[in-house]
Amino acid sequence: MQKRIKDIYFNVNFSSSVTIILEPSEEKWDKIYGNCLSFIMNLPGRVNKIYFLGNKREYQIFIPQDFEMNGTGWFRENIKRPCLIGGILENLLNEGGRGMIVVIFSKEIIDIKDWENSEIFERMVFVNVNEEKLTNFQRFENPVEKIYIRGKGFFPLVYKMKPENIKSFVEYRDGEFTIKINGNLENLEGHLKVICSDENPKLFIKRSKGSPEEIILKDENPWFNNPEWISIPEDLIEVINAGIMKKEYRCPICGKNHRYDRLLCPEGGSILKGFPHNKTILIKRKEYLPLSDWIAFPLKNNERVITDEGIIYDWKDGRWERKKMIDLYEEVDDEIWGIFHRI
Repeated sequence: MQKRIKDIYFNVNFSSSVTIILEPSEEKWDKIYGNCLSFIMNLPGRVNKIYFLGNKREYQIFIPQDFEMNGTGWFRENIKRPCLIGGILENLLNEGGRGMIVVIFSKEIIDIKDWENSEIFERMVFVNVNEEKLTNFQRFENPVEKIYIRGKGFFPLVYKMKPENIKSFVEYRDGEFTIKINGNLENLEGHLKVICSDENPKLFIKRSKGSPEEIILKDENPWFNNPEWISIPEDLIEVINAGIMKKEYRCPICGKNHRYDRLLCPEGGSILKGFPHNKTILIKRKEYLPLSDWIAFPLKNNERVITDEGIIYDWKDGRWERKKMIDLYEEVDDEIWGIFHRI
């Protein structure tokens, strides 16, 4: 499987749509109409269409007045149809949505038992107008419980979420990486630079009811600047070369010889002045690259990754394998060495 670096993004709204299914009962129409209108008025913009039992045709709702003006006429088109729901649910399944479904009825739905063990049944709420009147609209909410990003060969190199105060973290488990996102959100936007296979990673939204919704992340133009290699100061070139060759060097602070693995001078503090602490630093010829803003950096034609914490992962047998924590001045790719500048 080819490993590629891609820039991808997503922008989602977490308010879930609601579909209403009505029984075309002549005897109970006033109650069914009243409950439906109350629902639409109390959750503006959430109801996008309604159906009538026994008819697979959908009637679109853009504003509450659409139902006020047309609802009775739509009812007359469907009066005396049988109380069958299967064709409607098949339509909704084919659309692939994950919204809530409210059924307002007065008598038994003939084929509902055929759907009791299905995923779509978990997202259905039934309102019997003989027994109740719609007042508590919170019961029709389907809150988000989990948000995460995952994909084949997925490895996040750097990403940014909006709103910026959103909490997220990267988890490694069983050869796979996942970005987990926490928070009670209305909208979420994300931009990522990742390693992945030919298939883009997906954003998964798991609500309290129903199976997770899957959204394929879209390609975009580069959002992040590539990290810049910085020239190593002249007085540190000998220090770096000694580390690569595993020999002593003359300290630029005290003038005494130190072992290659000494990064603190007893007389003057950090020897690699200007290098960030507690971060991975890559070295190539007379330049260095600190992983200050990126989570990880790709190596070996994207078959290896080193993280900002100094951990190496190799792509092997279709999974990311945690290899090791780098040694000081370890060659991590051809003519590229790494250190974790721990102070």
